Amino acid sequence: MRSSRQRTPPEQTIMSGTTTKNSPANYITTLVTTHHSILDEIGAAIVKQTSKASIDCLKDTTVVHSKRQPANLKLILTRTNSFSPPKRGVQSCGKRQCGLCIFGHNNLLEGESIRLKNGHTIKANKLITCESTNLVYCIICPTCSEFYIGECKSLRPRMNLHRNHSNTNNIMDPPLKVNQHLKRCANGYFLVYPFYIVNKRHQIARESFEKYFQNKLKPTLH
Repeated sequence: MRSSRQRTPPEQTIMSGTTTKNSPANYITTLVTTHHSILDEIGAAIVKQTSKASIDCLKDTTVVHSKRQPANLKLILTRTNSFSPPKRGVQSCGKRQCGLCIFGHNNLLEGESIRLKNGHTIKANKLITCESTNLVYCIICPTCSEFYIGECKSLRPRMNLHRNHSNTNNIMDPPLKVNQHLKRCANGYFLVYPFYIVNKRHQIARESFEKYFQNKLKPTLH
């Protein structure tokens, strides 16, 4: 009993472009042009083989004219982007008015993880930017690599506070040891790596995680 499956054409037939025995032409070729009035006329002339040159060149050949859509603003703006942002890690917000990342004071450390002076490695638990909120962060002195672990509701305002206190007379009572150290050791400059977003949005939860990471990572600027 014969199989009902359709038979696959021989490989030589596929490679050479020849058609089956009952087809009106021996070869099929495709002409692809962008949709344009002039190109449409040229394509129609080639398909119909109205000139002697095209008849001699395309003898026993069927030409299929395919038209692609010309570039337009919508296609440019909605073009598929193969780049996919990381699921977790720290990256710049990319806004020129930001005073924290590359367009500002360049304090932000980017990447999926960093290695601390004492050998500990900390990894970001989510995708974190300069605009992230409700998180635990690590401040590192760029001169001696000593570090500090803190928590904040909003990253950018808290870093502005650290910067102001590290560059001026500390108005906090008592003054934070990290700000005093940065002023003395790094002339007020610091690096920051925000690494843990707390799901519960209240200070008690942030302080609990801050205490946990302080006990685990053993920061020296406290």
